[in-house]
Amino acid sequence: MIRLTAGQIKAQVSAIRKKTRKEGCAFAIRTSGGWSGPERLPIDGVEHLIFPCASDLQMREALHRAAHEHMPSVLLCSVDAEKLGEDVISRLAKGRVFNPKPGEMLTELFSARVIDPRVVSSKALTEALLYRMPAEGYKPVAGGTLDIQQAWAALLEQIFGPSPEPLDLAQMLTWSRNPASDAGSVRTAPAPRSVRNSSSAASGTGRA
Repeated sequence: MIRLTAGQIKAQVSAIRKKTRKEGCAFAIRTSGGWSGPERLPIDGVEHLIFPCASDLQMREALHRAAHEHMPSVLLCSVDAEKLGEDVISRLAKGRVFNPKPGEMLTELFSARVIDPRVVSSKALTEALLYRMPAEGYKPVAGGTLDIQQAWAALLEQIFGPSPEPLDLAQMLTWSRNPASDAGSVRTAPAPRSVRNSSSAASGTGRA
């Protein structure tokens, strides 16, 4: 389980909603670490109540309150689905607790229809994109397809700032490592080693 940010919750709920036509749903997502964000989040233009739930009882209380206020809700669950009553499960979207799916979240965050399999297969890349996600979200990808180069371009822009001109992946990596470039002066933490290694492999610049 992972601890989700507000943006990740919005993206995951949007992805789940596309799988169900039921209005006023309660969306249960498996997570950990509780929730320190706002009690309400706008998702797809509708306010949702956000509840951290560590037990069957807390989920029942959350569902009761959401029904009383006639609002959709998001239940951030750290309780095993096997410990939930059937009456609780029946009130959840698709009758289940969803595990966070980075691929689905990226689809929503980039307004994409298709994601390059190389993006999803790189755990370092997907985790970094979700961790570095800007508050306003990523720019929608042209043509509805998020390819490996666009994914790395978006990530490096969040780490180092925008590049001075369009570059291919190998050029972006060279630019980001140049102390004389704007990237060298950006006061942010460097990309994790696993991200650097993964990006070098994707661009073919790694050692043989």
